[in-house]
Amino acid sequence: MITRGHSLSWLELFEDAVLSQADLLGELDARNDDGDFAENVRQGLVFTREYLALLPADGARAPFLALGRGFLEVGSMGGALLGMVFHAISRGCRGDDDLTLSQLAAAVRTASATVARRTGATLGQKTLLDALLPADWALASAVCAGADGATALDQAAAAAESGARATGAMPNVYGASARRGVPDGGGASDPGAVTVALFFAAGAHALGRRQGAPV
Repeated sequence: MITRGHSLSWLELFEDAVLSQADLLGELDARNDDGDFAENVRQGLVFTREYLALLPADGARAPFLALGRGFLEVGSMGGALLGMVFHAISRGCRGDDDLTLSQLAAAVRTASATVARRTGATLGQKTLLDALLPADWALASAVCAGADGATALDQAAAAAESGARATGAMPNVYGASARRGVPDGGGASDPGAVTVALFFAAGAHALGRRQGAPV
């Protein structure tokens, strides 16, 4: 079960991880695309905090909903895709309820399907789906195996991290570097995929499975 305390901790750990890695995310984006990813995620987190202050202080939903609204507010493609992911997770909650592991898994599955449908992207095209889909599958598998929330999120985080690392060797189908004649982004991982991996790692930390910072 994921409580409001868990989801608030998840948000704070994700925020800390993204801010500590923002320069790296920007460097990855500069090699793959137009280089504005770091500024976009920083702005998304500012908007997230503004929305969180306006939302009811009960249940596990508000931090995820604030993330979704905050990143959608940025207006960039990267922000919009991350916003879709977070908003889908928020929809897995109901009112002031806690979030069950089954609800979380279903919400992540919805997020994966939404991003795939809206972008037309598939696995192996160097997008955040290359981290999100492995996390989706790992989370669903953990639910089927009867794992507790901490174990399930740890497995999802490990799968997302592996997927994000793998994007370094993938062809860059959507990024500007492909148009510059560097179709693999010079071997740089996709910053959206890395951000998704940071998100699931923060969740694993929030539920106590991992120690230290989710970087």
